Amino acid sequence: MFDGSSSDWGGISPIVTDPSGDAGGNDEDIVSAYVTNDGSNIYFMIRIVGSIVSPTDGPPPYRVYLDVDQDPSTGMAYRGIGADYVVAGPLEMDRTYVSVTLVPADPEPVPIGLFLAGFSDGFLEFGCTLSAIGYPDAIDVVFEAMAVVIDTDWAPDTGYVTYDVEPPMIKADGDTTDWAGIDPIVTDPSGGPYPNPDANHPDEDIINCYATDDGETLYVRIDIVGTISTKPVSSMFAVFLDTDSNPNTGVSDLDGLNIGIGADYIALWGMFGGGGEPLMPPMAFLFRTPAPSVMEPIGIVSSQPNEHTIEMAIPLMWVGSPNTINIVFMASLIPGTDVTNAISYVTRIQPVGGVLVPSSSFDLLAPWIGLFGFVGSIALVAVRKKHIN
Repeated sequence: MFDGSSSDWGGISPIVTDPSGDAGGNDEDIVSAYVTNDGSNIYFMIRIVGSIVSPTDGPPPYRVYLDVDQDPSTGMAYRGIGADYVVAGPLEMDRTYVSVTLVPADPEPVPIGLFLAGFSDGFLEFGCTLSAIGYPDAIDVVFEAMAVVIDTDWAPDTGYVTYDVEPPMIKADGDTTDWAGIDPIVTDPSGGPYPNPDANHPDEDIINCYATDDGETLYVRIDIVGTISTKPVSSMFAVFLDTDSNPNTGVSDLDGLNIGIGADYIALWGMFGGGGEPLMPPMAFLFRTPAPSVMEPIGIVSSQPNEHTIEMAIPLMWVGSPNTINIVFMASLIPGTDVTNAISYVTRIQPVGGVLVPSSSFDLLAPWIGLFGFVGSIALVAVRKKHIN
């Protein structure tokens, strides 16, 4: 969790240690750095001698350079690697701290993803989704701290370290071949011509939904009849998660419309950027919903579409590691919506299928329109502060 505490890194050894006193200031003097991953994300922690600096303006002072193809001739040449991506933070946005994933480019790097960040005293936690960096098998890594531009510290001081990525059970990359042998957990009526009683358009007409897990990450998938659009704010997909099987907690009613479960968490995928080109590629945010109209951002999860399918990988720890989850899937394209019945899913048993629980279809689009403004503002801040010296 992104709280700046190292307590949840127990048992994970630093990938690199660095001498203290080799930087011009304590706030950029790296002493150790850590990397780990689950089936959704790759996580970084940097420890410094002083205190983490979060500028209100200017470039983020802490960066991780990632050579995901381990080829120094591709990407940005930097300290012996060819950096294909840079993850930098923390950036502050309305009392929320984020890191941004960038592709080095001339004249400016291109932002392709966001992630929450947390820090306390000398610890900084941040990360990026595995889907954003293409699910590499191994990564050559350089850590950098430059709270004062003229005084910089690197870890390691020379060369780089290599991190071997623990492969996920399923890659949320839009390629469905790794779902072989897993049957749909929900099938949904389909038909045409549109409009029809189930959906108003083939691009929001759900036909199959899937769920499975490896004990660490919940993998979900939604298949539609039509084509998943990558135009700004044109389509979105949601996975509603009731983790305590209590319809009286979380969100069960929106503007008089019954969801059929008490959704304690919502994973929401969408495009952001208003009427023009999107500021970033599609992202899926996981929100905690302790009460109606309350959405607390937990983190960003791996998610990539193909023409007819959206996949997400949700860390189970982020939703309390429940044994049973009641799930409702939604596909929405302005102005209509298709929503499945709820399914009761049991985790940690490599399950296939589930048990239907009572639910009712409903139109969810209007209550979530404001969400795009919230997420879009995070993306906008990252774009404004994307410069890397």
